[in-house]
Amino acid sequence: VIRHPDHYPRGGVFLWSHHEKTVIIDQKIAFVGGIDLWFGRWDDDLMRIILLLLKDNLSHYY
Repeated sequence: VIRHPDHYPRGGVFLWSHHEKTVIIDQKIAFVGGIDLWFGRWDDDLMRIILLLLKDNLSHYY
């Protein structure tokens, strides 16, 4: 579950899922993979954090 801190203005549980890894093993073959799941973070080499609610960021894709 990925939730932005603004979803809980009074405090509470912040649920973030940053990096998920998967390992699949089938007899002699193994697959290892990973994915970054992050709300409001650009998928580039800088991994910049942005707030999507800001007016300037509404037209950006990431």
